[in-house]
Amino acid sequence: MSARKQQLLKRHRRNKRIGLLVALLALLAVGLLVSPWLLPILLVALWVAHEAWFADHLFYSPGEDYRYRFAEGVESLPVRLADGRLRVDGELREGDTLVLGIGVRAGWLGRFLEPSVLLEGGAETDAQAFERGVNGLRYLNLTGLAGPLGEGRIRLRGRHCRLVGEPTLWRARHPDYRDRRVMVIAPHADDAELAAFGLYSQAREAWIVTLTAGEIETEHYRRMGLDGIAAARLG
Repeated sequence: MSARKQQLLKRHRRNKRIGLLVALLALLAVGLLVSPWLLPILLVALWVAHEAWFADHLFYSPGEDYRYRFAEGVESLPVRLADGRLRVDGELREGDTLVLGIGVRAGWLGRFLEPSVLLEGGAETDAQAFERGVNGLRYLNLTGLAGPLGEGRIRLRGRHCRLVGEPTLWRARHPDYRDRRVMVIAPHADDAELAAFGLYSQAREAWIVTLTAGEIETEHYRRMGLDGIAAARLG
């Protein structure tokens, strides 16, 4: 996997260099053959176009499939997509982790605007976005939608894209930690919130423990007469 990543990154950098060279040659040609006063305008236009459409920094092709390797114990369930509505054969529980694999193909607008798949039928409409120009297997997070999904109320609708191929639903079952005591250990409270807010905000009992590398900044407090432990707590 690491070798493939390096290969894709090398190809991405090569394409960037070729694109930059072509753009510079085109600008020089315009400046020499048309008018040098157009160069500043074209430079600004190219910068805006780059920031709007070409700044994704993808070093892989959006036409490739995602390749998820699910852990043992994750099972696939039969699922059908008929007239945009998902039909699942099998029992679903609220605590299930649900991931739907399906092909996503961008339309012509999806090459300039972010394509997304809308999930309708739940409490709120959810939009899950993908790369511009997407054309391959992608995964949708359906966790939390077990109820409406089991009742056949979930509809999928592509925005600037369309869904292709047969879907596959992956289900992972685990204990419902919301009914248990939860402790989140992080270097900072913001990190705990980013990583696990959805869990500890619903848990019956929750603690957040922050462990920082305060020992590297204890010299100032040691000069005030504190020992190492007390200085680390303040640092």
